[in-house]
Amino acid sequence: MIERLFHKGTIPLLEKNLSFAEQRHRVLANNVANVDTPLFKAKDLPVDSFRDLLDRSLRDQKQHPVGVFRFRGNGRIESNALGGISAPIIEEQDKTILRHDKNRMSMEIQMSKMNKNMLRYNVMLDLLRNSYRGLNTAISERPSGG
Repeated sequence: MIERLFHKGTIPLLEKNLSFAEQRHRVLANNVANVDTPLFKAKDLPVDSFRDLLDRSLRDQKQHPVGVFRFRGNGRIESNALGGISAPIIEEQDKTILRHDKNRMSMEIQMSKMNKNMLRYNVMLDLLRNSYRGLNTAISERPSGG
């Protein structure tokens, strides 16, 4: 019973999203920290590949009678031992102007990516908190709303 609560529905999906966003934030923050480093190449995580894997995992969950969420990965993006995500860091192909220090990285682009990633993280975190609050209410047998 308890296993189904935590391996079904939105909770595992939100946890995978949080893990990916956390990892991506570290990579993007490193880019910002190195914006003035000569020859530095910006890096990122494969966002589209991660979304495709989540979609596939959700389709698999709907097809199985138990409906347990299994993040199967694709050999590059996998679940790690703690239930988080292991994703490869890829070099970005920035098409911005080459600066005199041979660095093509744009601070504006990196900050925009960080802000979008942070917003996504915060939304997922709020949804996860609400899921746990709902479980807590159901377990404690208190009616919601008062």
